[in-house]
Amino acid sequence: MVHILIAMIAVMLLLAACSGKKADDRWPQSNGPGQEVRVGDTSVRAQVSGDREAEIRYVGNGSGVGLMPMGDRAVIQITGGTDYDAAEQASVSLMVFAPSLSELMQHGGTGGSDLTSGSVRLTPVDGIGEFESRLFPDFFAAAPKATPVNVHIDKITEVAGDILSQRYHVAGEFDFRAAGHPTPLSAACLKEAEIAGAAGRRPKYNAALCGARQVSVRGRFDGVAAIMKPM
Repeated sequence: MVHILIAMIAVMLLLAACSGKKADDRWPQSNGPGQEVRVGDTSVRAQVSGDREAEIRYVGNGSGVGLMPMGDRAVIQITGGTDYDAAEQASVSLMVFAPSLSELMQHGGTGGSDLTSGSVRLTPVDGIGEFESRLFPDFFAAAPKATPVNVHIDKITEVAGDILSQRYHVAGEFDFRAAGHPTPLSAACLKEAEIAGAAGRRPKYNAALCGARQVSVRGRFDGVAAIMKPM
């Protein structure tokens, strides 16, 4: 049920993000929350290090920043990819469950919860092309409740909208740890993890035996998100 809810939120955020930008924008014009932001400007940058390395610079085609108020929470989606002529194609995506929109507009805030997630897609090497934060505790964290995703959202400000939507300048920074593994996992990996998990070992999986890899991702996002006005 939780996965279905997250998928529905992701689709709605994608539609909102696309409605909040110009179709012909390619290069972002805003590099920080203190500068004037035009509707459509988006900048998502990230540095990937660890077992894989990549530099991600979002250039404006696709979703950028999506925002959805949900009662005492606001859900923010951030998506960006490398430039078209980069040596390695890569993309980063985060879904952040943050404080309410009114609180974010006043003070900013730190996003987090068990539902906050981050992922990176890279050109596959040794059968691994996707790294996800939700996998990190199973392969590399000694504490079962380790939170591998940290997102700080700067103060959100309202910008000019249109007859159908209200728009907000959203900016902040993020860092997270993520793990990836070949699919499917080997029989030896699964058998060893079953025994170790029953014995209470953390992490449950033996990363070396399973062929898992880990990355750290640090970056910043800055863009305009649209919220559709009630009809």
